[in-house]
Order: sequence, then C-alpha cells, then structure tokens
Amino acid sequence: MDEKIVEREVELFRNYLEVLGRSPRTINDRVMYVRRFLRSGLPLNSEGVIYFVSMFKRDARIHAVKSLRLYLKLKGRRDLLEILKTPPQPNRVTYCPTLEEVKVVADAIEDLQAKAYFVLTAESGLRPGEVFNLKIGDLDLDWRISELNSYGLDVEDRAVAPTPSSNIKRSFCSFFSSKNLIRDYLEERKVNPKMPEKIFSNRKNIRKQIYMAMRKELGKTFETYALRRFFVTEMLRRDVNPLFLDMMQGRKPKAFRIMLGHYQKLTLRDLRSEYDKANLRIAE
Repeated sequence: MDEKIVEREVELFRNYLEVLGRSPRTINDRVMYVRRFLRSGLPLNSEGVIYFVSMFKRDARIHAVKSLRLYLKLKGRRDLLEILKTPPQPNRVTYCPTLEEVKVVADAIEDLQAKAYFVLTAESGLRPGEVFNLKIGDLDLDWRISELNSYGLDVEDRAVAPTPSSNIKRSFCSFFSSKNLIRDYLEERKVNPKMPEKIFSNRKNIRKQIYMAMRKELGKTFETYALRRFFVTEMLRRDVNPLFLDMMQGRKPKAFRIMLGHYQKLTLRDLRSEYDKANLRIAE
C-alpha cells in the first residue's frame, strides 16, 4: 500500500480512537499494530488478518488482535470479528504478598523515593502506574480544600486522587496512613528546584531499589502490581465495606459519584473513616 494511503488510514484510525476516549498510550500502541498491518500489504480478509496476528508471540498477539478488531469496526468489516477474537488468558497463579513481607521489604528499602513509592502503592491500593503519574496536586497532606479530579468534591488529609488517564482506568479517591514518610520525602524533594512535576520521577531507580530489597529480605521478587492485590486482601480481612473498597480502587467512579451526590449521604469523611478503621500501616 502506498505510504500516503497508509498514513491517511492511520490518521483516520487515530481520530477514531480519540473519539472512543482511549488514552494517548493506548492509541499509540493500537496505531503501531495497524500501521504494521497496512504496510505489510496483506489483504483485509480472513487469510490476511489471521496471517498477520500469527506473526506475533502471545502477549504481542493479544495487542495485535485488539488493534485489528478496532480497525475492522472502523472499516465496517464486522464479518471478520468472529474469526479474530482475543486469545483467552492463561490461568496464571497470581502472587499476593503477606503483610509481613510487605513491611519487611518497605523497611529494607534504603532510597527514600523508592520507599515512599512502595509504601504509598501498598497503602492506597492504586495501580503502580497511577502512583508513578501522581503530581503534587494529587496528594493532600494538610486538610486543604481543593477539587478532586473533575468531581468537585473536597480532598481531605492523607488523600490521594490521581488524574484519570483514560475513560476505562481511573481511580476515585484513596488514602494512605504513613503521612510522616510521605512528608519526609516531599520535603527532601523540595531541595532540588529542578525536580519534575510528577512526584516519583525516577522509575528505573525506584524499581531497582525495590527489587534489591526484595531479594535481600525475601530471596525472591514479586511485581509491584501485587501490592494492589495485597491491598484488597488486607482490607477485606479487616472487614472493610466492599462498596467503599471499590470506590478507593476506582472501578466505576462515575456511578459512585452519582450515588454519592444523589442517592446516599456518603462523604469523603465516611470513606476515609472506613479506611482508618482498617488501620493498614506499612511504615512505622
């Protein structure tokens, strides 16, 4: 296919994804696969799309299928959707660290930025990527009043409210317990006036420091996403209301916002009170 035609199709596809509300990262990923397909010269039929996705290994194949399915919908080729389904996920045994393991690792992390990141991720239940994307305005340490994302609700002490990265993955509001540790890190951070807007800027070093502590204390490592599973497990063990837990982890924030505003007399104070009753504290 002529390169000008390819880029025209790609631009059309990009605009389509923007209308769907996909995040910039997702859009770039989907566009990459569609561009590769168009440049391959394969026909837009069952043989062409099946051959294309067969070129990739499992994880990449899943992304290739999702990308092509969106492109097929855009082109009105729903007749091909039935033969191009997302491969089923394997039954993986997911690891969930214990409270003792999380505390031991947190205590062993020497770098203050990495320790603050690890503890905040474990205590808030947010996705690791959401914590990496936090900006100063997303954290509240001092009972100040400000807008929570675009919901117009008051943020309270020890609250964390990440800006939504997409219409699918977003968090409503969560909290954390280790206020002194987070404050110490933010004070240290102020020493360097050239620090970027994001609170945790050095992802590579943060991960390195965390995994070093894991190997030292546990003799193994686990993915930081396991801290999200840890948060859910610990909160349920401590009899936290599952409804509030969903609100903290942001599974359906719009629905919860409507419920907060119209159907129940719930406030962020109620949400934080439920969090505090669990008394989940990683850093002493």
